[in-house]
Amino acid sequence: MESQTKNCQNCKKDFIIESDDFAFYEKIKVPAPTFCPECRLQRRLAWRNENGFHNRECGFCGKKIISIYSKDFNNVVYCGDCWYGDGWEAADHWQDIDFSKPFLTQFYELCKKVPAMDLFVTAPTLKNSQYCNMADNLKNCYFLYDGNFDENISYASGVYHSKDSLDLTMARKCELCYESITCVNCYKITHCQQCEDCMNVYFSFGLKGCNNCVGCVNLRQKSYCVFNKQYTKEEYEKYLSSLDLSSYKAIERFKETVINFWKKFPKKFMFGLQNLNVSGDYLEHSKNAKTCFGCANLEDSKFCSFIANGPLKTTYDFTHYGDNVELSYECLQSGDGISNCKLNWGVWTNSDNVEYSFSIHGCSSIFGCVGLKKKKYCILNKQYTKEEYEALVSKIIQHMNDVPYVDKRGIEYRYGEFFPDRNFAV
Repeated sequence: MESQTKNCQNCKKDFIIESDDFAFYEKIKVPAPTFCPECRLQRRLAWRNENGFHNRECGFCGKKIISIYSKDFNNVVYCGDCWYGDGWEAADHWQDIDFSKPFLTQFYELCKKVPAMDLFVTAPTLKNSQYCNMADNLKNCYFLYDGNFDENISYASGVYHSKDSLDLTMARKCELCYESITCVNCYKITHCQQCEDCMNVYFSFGLKGCNNCVGCVNLRQKSYCVFNKQYTKEEYEKYLSSLDLSSYKAIERFKETVINFWKKFPKKFMFGLQNLNVSGDYLEHSKNAKTCFGCANLEDSKFCSFIANGPLKTTYDFTHYGDNVELSYECLQSGDGISNCKLNWGVWTNSDNVEYSFSIHGCSSIFGCVGLKKKKYCILNKQYTKEEYEALVSKIIQHMNDVPYVDKRGIEYRYGEFFPDRNFAV
């Protein structure tokens, strides 16, 4: 199919659906979207609470917990240990399909019945890391949001495979680092941005393979430089020892000097490492990835963001996490080996063929479910045979097109549209 111009039913602006986009939608058996890419991203992000914590009590064991859900969120909330435990079963909250009302209305009703997990974490993989969210495989971490395989990391966001560091944003494979942004494979750097393979570097921007530098910009394979000027080792060490950064005010004054120096140099149009045929920003080791941001190890994908490690292949409109994902569409905070998953929030751990579902672990062929673990052929958490399931899913999809869900703004949601934020739910 040739490229077409559509009008977004949300912002009312025109957007283009390319011919290869239509091929993808046909492959995964969804209609073309009626929201533009920017509005689709906003719709997904409206569900994403990264660091808004609230005091609650676990609805199962009664202990005091912190949660991303306030008490205004009417659901029962379980702590991670109880939610992952064997003391309850989400399938006990099943409901029959009611073809007299929109399917998404029934999905929202189920969401309110099933206990929610306090935080978006894989609780069994966290050790001494209670105040973290959107994370897994952490040890001794504190106020870390969006991270995995980290140890002794505090006050950070988007940090992976790192240790013994503070105040990092979008960092990977870093150690003994502080106050740095978008750095990869660095050791003992402070107040740096967009540096790669660096060691003992301070207040620098865009360095690669450098060590022992202060206030430098865009250098490659350099040592003992100050403000891009070459020094001997002895001269550099003398300068470093004379540098007074013993107070916050002194650091701020020096930062101002550094930033003014940075402004004299051209900046690369995007931050990227070992990419081929990509567009967007902050991309690593990706191929044929278009309009993607903050991602690693993508291939043949589009409109993706915040992908921690990958690989992620042949996937559109995917936001956050994304480890080992293939052939998926319009998903949020999902990953860890999933395929053919569409229109979901929180689907993990070797799941496949999951649609319109929330907080799903290790499930296959489910539709409109919440909180299930290791289930198959379920709709609204009710168990069916394979034949019953397949017949009902076809009927539900037709029903979603015939009786669309209408939010408070009057926007219609037929099959193929990600479910709207609860603030706009009827």
